[in-house]
Amino acid sequence: MDTEKLVSLADHLVFTQTGKHLTTLQKTILRETFGNQPYSRIARECKFTEGHIRDVASDLWKILSDGFGEKINKSNVSSILERAVFAFNSPTFGDNTQIQEFNFCPGTHSTVPDSTQTPEPTTFPCKTYLISTPEVPQFFGRTSELDTLKQYILNQHCRLITIQGLTGIGKTALTLKLLEEIQSHFHTIYYSSLRFSPPLTDTLTSLLKFLTETETTPQNPELQLHQLLEYLKQYPTLIIWDDVQHLLSAEPGGQWKSERENYEFLCKVLGEVAHCSCVLLLSWEQPLTVTQLQSCSPRVKSLSLGGLGKEAEELLQAMGLREEDWQGLIEKSQGNPLWLKLMVDRIEKRFEGRVQEFLSHRSLQLDKC
Repeated sequence: MDTEKLVSLADHLVFTQTGKHLTTLQKTILRETFGNQPYSRIARECKFTEGHIRDVASDLWKILSDGFGEKINKSNVSSILERAVFAFNSPTFGDNTQIQEFNFCPGTHSTVPDSTQTPEPTTFPCKTYLISTPEVPQFFGRTSELDTLKQYILNQHCRLITIQGLTGIGKTALTLKLLEEIQSHFHTIYYSSLRFSPPLTDTLTSLLKFLTETETTPQNPELQLHQLLEYLKQYPTLIIWDDVQHLLSAEPGGQWKSERENYEFLCKVLGEVAHCSCVLLLSWEQPLTVTQLQSCSPRVKSLSLGGLGKEAEELLQAMGLREEDWQGLIEKSQGNPLWLKLMVDRIEKRFEGRVQEFLSHRSLQLDKC
């Protein structure tokens, strides 16, 4: 039996059970299993530990077992998939229509999970690069924003997402809170700030050195992108690039700086080419490239952050402000968490805690707090 036909069958069954297609690693495990290769060899070829390969395979056998209604393991997966092909007289799995109509469990019906439900995570021995992330001592609210991002990443499998909003609005804090809740879904997590507007080759070189754990990387941007995509296809990866606004022109509209226009190609590749990973861009404004991609691709999304609402009251309460002073400060700060903190600091240092006196000074500007 053609190995690729069996992989296609397994891929479709996994999709009907989980709403996700097989990852490159899962497909590799299947192909090597069909060739009677031991886990140790698969681990060496894929550059993973044997324990990780066994964990990924175990999850795959469980999903297939649930779909077929019988226990599937490494020793019998090939024969069961072959039996399913013959039982349903479907010798040509290259025909997508036949695959879509194939029912794996007579008398049962597999359905794609409700998109409103967050899938159970596949546990990875996650490696992370979070050295340069700022410290976020407290986090308030943003429940709906967190739910939206989890839907985009875990259920809609978006490849490219921008989180945009004013300085201090909480983009980084939201992202770090998100990491706490979804990190088990990824093999690799990488965070980097682009505040110094690095050339694309520098950005990709730093990223690839971490991903591949080697000091030798291509210096040609196209070769770097090719190597990056191969990694993103094989290993579920979450990449976070913060301070993207420093790559954009000072003119409104989200245009790239003339000397950083090759980032446009990076965004297009990450948004258009199929892979099992996700890239988050944090910025004051959304790059025009992403806006254009979003209009034609369901795998490219954006989330715009406004000021805190009722959650701002929780922040002020935690800072020791009296309830009667909350509303005036929230209105003056437009619910921006950073501006609120700067205001409270100014009130304590310049006004000896007298909130109403601070609010009565119309000449005080937020950017001077």
